[in-house]
Amino acid sequence: MGIEFSYTYSIPYIIYFLFLLLVLFYEFELINRGKSVNSARILCIISFLFFFGLRGFIYTDWINYYPFFENLPTLWNADLFSIIASSQSDELMEVGFKVYSILIKSICPDYLFWQFTSTLIDVVLLNYIFKKHSKYYTLGFIFFVLFGGLIIEINLLRNIKAILLFIYSIKFIEQKKFLPYLLINLLGFTFHFTALLYIPLYFVLNRRFFISIYWIVFIAGNIVYLLQIEYIRPIVLSMADIIGGKFQEVAGAYLSHDDFGSSYGITIGYIERTFSYILFFANYKSIVRNNPKYGVIFLNSFFIYFVCFSFFAEASILTDRLTILFVYSYWILYPEIFSILKIISNKLIFIIILSLYGTLKLGIGNNNILNKYENIVWTKSTYNDKLKNYNKHKDIIFKR
Repeated sequence: MGIEFSYTYSIPYIIYFLFLLLVLFYEFELINRGKSVNSARILCIISFLFFFGLRGFIYTDWINYYPFFENLPTLWNADLFSIIASSQSDELMEVGFKVYSILIKSICPDYLFWQFTSTLIDVVLLNYIFKKHSKYYTLGFIFFVLFGGLIIEINLLRNIKAILLFIYSIKFIEQKKFLPYLLINLLGFTFHFTALLYIPLYFVLNRRFFISIYWIVFIAGNIVYLLQIEYIRPIVLSMADIIGGKFQEVAGAYLSHDDFGSSYGITIGYIERTFSYILFFANYKSIVRNNPKYGVIFLNSFFIYFVCFSFFAEASILTDRLTILFVYSYWILYPEIFSILKIISNKLIFIIILSLYGTLKLGIGNNNILNKYENIVWTKSTYNDKLKNYNKHKDIIFKR
């Protein structure tokens, strides 16, 4: 293993995870004494802001976001709406994200300030979400870090706003108020176009299906996945043959692209998803009884997550982009599972498994040099320095 890969790069992520576990035990102690858990919440928020908000150039998407931010105007040197209308700023960024970024840059034209402010907004929304939906506040942050949140918070700066706005809007599904639900997710759409997929879910997520349906789909999904049954590619190619012309050319090129490769295999991820599905739906009634307002919504969210992985595995580009929209179900359902455990030894086993799995996952998932953690408190890297480092190592890392 060369300089590109080393488990030493993973150590800061594991340390942060272990810190959150300590905060969790502190929260347990507060609960047992009948005291407020506000101090545990404050520790979660401050540590989140320190770890994510003060990070340097880590992971990969800063490569695009830094020049995007640097090229933005401010309210003091240009007309905001004329610039948006004339598309002088980055064409790939949604209008809400542009406006939001220009407003922050008008306060302070520093990329790291923009990054910190983005993290501050995210943690405010997460605080609301975990106070409302998680019976163990710190567990929400722990599962956020372990399941999707790390990559979303660091890399997917547009997606995270759309996802968190959607989770906030879930209360309007339960309250049967479509208009505010629609408006919030249209706002999310101005940050990332995938938020449009959330809008029709208003009519689906709160529906209670026969439990047998969940198990039938579970079996069918595993059959499609394990037998590597392809159906998306033949359907698209058949349509392309019928339509012809430009569509046929684009479809052929797209389906042959590496990003459309299959993501089959009995991996740790597959085992974890299968285990989680069985655990959640074997406890379906207990979860719904424990959380009568929102239990069904989050169970159906995980159901969609599983369907996307199992039935779209032949197209990894689809699984990557769709499943990230529903990964939030982990952040809520696992704390629910923990809360319905009544025997102390079972709770202890849960924490032990969580500790081991979390350490393993963060260790394996962050062991390349691009993920090497930096914090502006003690590291002062520049964009150009990090870009040289990225260009030097990217081919080895991405071809592994």
